[in-house]
Amino acid sequence: MATFTGDQRLPPSAATVQTNLGMSGKFLQIDTACTGFIDALLVAKALVETGVHKRALVVCADVLTSVLDPADWLSQTVFGDAAAAVVLDTVTDGSGFGPVHSGSDSHLAEYVRIHDSGSRRPAGDSFMRIKFGDVQRWGVQRMADAARRALEEHGLNPADVDWLVPHQASASMIKLAAAELGIDPNRVALTYPRFGNTGGSSILLAWNMLYREGLLREGDVILLCAVGAGMAWGSALYRWGRPRLA
Repeated sequence: MATFTGDQRLPPSAATVQTNLGMSGKFLQIDTACTGFIDALLVAKALVETGVHKRALVVCADVLTSVLDPADWLSQTVFGDAAAAVVLDTVTDGSGFGPVHSGSDSHLAEYVRIHDSGSRRPAGDSFMRIKFGDVQRWGVQRMADAARRALEEHGLNPADVDWLVPHQASASMIKLAAAELGIDPNRVALTYPRFGNTGGSSILLAWNMLYREGLLREGDVILLCAVGAGMAWGSALYRWGRPRLA
């Protein structure tokens, strides 16, 4: 599970979700904010591919409104609360995920920060503080670079992409990153105007929108990319296959 706004310090929210689903097995929880899905995918995919587990459930959920300052009108207009999930299993038809790429520029961690509420300073400023201009300038380039790396791994270029499904950081960042890649705006999944930035779940929300609207075709190349606090980035390529009945 990927979340940085858990219901409580302990037990981890992943344990609560597992209990409510009546599941057994091992749970893991990561807290990498907006790159949460890419990072959780990286871990879950490795566990399935190496045979440690047969399949994995990846859940992304954040209550971002819980860390917003009511007096910060900009943050109030940017972020939203949401959850999404996906099951990973093995496939043999050429569809599915390729390698997952990730990285970080931790020397820029001050761009997005919750200064207090941790063990060092339990009380104080528990709201998320963001240097929006710096995040925008850094994020556009990093998101585009991460996307290019995923394409290069497969010997593809932006013209081969059927759908770009980015983290919904902001409408302007998505537009600029798509332009940097040379991808037609009409081939970009955009849910930001409806849901805002919902953190780690935003890629899955946008992907689900494409599916529900019947826009995905067998063989489509879907490019996923994200940037987030830390500062971190990640990307993955997915080839859409024929839907299978459970």
